[in-house]
Amino acid sequence: NGNGAVAAIVDNAHTAHGSRAIVADSAASYQYVQKNLASAVTDIAVRYYFYADDLQGGDYDDLRFYSTTTDAGSTNRAGGVRRITGNKLRVFDSLNIPAGLWTSTNTLSINTMYRVEIRVQCNASGSATMSGGYYIGDSTTPVQTFSVTTATTTTDILSVHMGKQQNAANVPSTMH
Repeated sequence: NGNGAVAAIVDNAHTAHGSRAIVADSAASYQYVQKNLASAVTDIAVRYYFYADDLQGGDYDDLRFYSTTTDAGSTNRAGGVRRITGNKLRVFDSLNIPAGLWTSTNTLSINTMYRVEIRVQCNASGSATMSGGYYIGDSTTPVQTFSVTTATTTTDILSVHMGKQQNAANVPSTMH
């Protein structure tokens, strides 16, 4: 999917709870999968895994929540999770792109499988809640957690996009 989309590359070497994963490794193209929900929701939780093969050289979004099923840009973006230069995670809402609401203090390690969990409880007036954390693999102990109760999202969410969602250089990264 996406503007200038390219074929997804399958990675069978770094799977988590399945046999397939996508590799986002193109410096010039979008590479993501999109899940359209059957109906709009105001409370959603998502878990995904990623395996970073190298240090992050630029900022790009791993996960985005939208109030539409089309690639309509930031006006319909409720929020998401971004990996930023310096190998950190950043959570953003519809108003704080790219500054973010929360940035991890710990640096992500290369050649490590991470699990990110995020819950979004929508509110377009500054009282949405975005909470979750990230873990090493299937550990039950989080590396870090976050909870922001002053987020601004769209009023609901109708699709979730996972993968490389910017036309920016990045290092190879496997998404589950």
